[in-house]
Amino acid sequence: DPDQLLLIDADIIYHRSAYSVERTFDFGGKEPKRFTDDAEVIALFTNLLRGVCKNLATTRFILCWTLKKNYRTKVDSSYKANRVNIRRPTCSDEAKEFLMRTYPSIAVDGLEADDLMGLNSGSSTIIVSDDKDLLTIAGLHYQPRKPDRGVFSVTHKEADYLLYTQILTGDRADGYTGIPGVGPKKAEKILEAGGVNWRTILK
Repeated sequence: DPDQLLLIDADIIYHRSAYSVERTFDFGGKEPKRFTDDAEVIALFTNLLRGVCKNLATTRFILCWTLKKNYRTKVDSSYKANRVNIRRPTCSDEAKEFLMRTYPSIAVDGLEADDLMGLNSGSSTIIVSDDKDLLTIAGLHYQPRKPDRGVFSVTHKEADYLLYTQILTGDRADGYTGIPGVGPKKAEKILEAGGVNWRTILK
């Protein structure tokens, strides 16, 4: 629908682009040397972005970016602490800054791209992301790595169920735990018995 506004997870497309064009050189040392051409990152990012817009038949989009500060780490220092040693793309900050200046973008200090997509979502938007956490937001969705699925709808009931399941079980990918001993199956039983609401979580 050309009238729909795409809220695009720019972080994922950017990292995917950067890692894809990265070159590795082994000179016999402990660690190989890595190099990324910023121009190649920008070109691949642009191609992927155009592909999304073509698939969804619209040119209306906003790129949502994550900045370095994150309010979640003030709430719980374990948030994404498991990713501290994960290697980052070797491209320069200038490549990201160029993309943010070139295309319609939003970035707010303290918030993630996820937050910005959620806060700006509505009846006339499509959330474009491969991140499973975005499925906790009701509305229209599109996952670039699963184009055959097309645009699909997540109901408020489905979104709440996934959200409360994550609260109970935690999320290993983001490095935070839930209630000790509660996995997906036990969380399902808890929510079925008490209902999908905050009172069930407190109980």
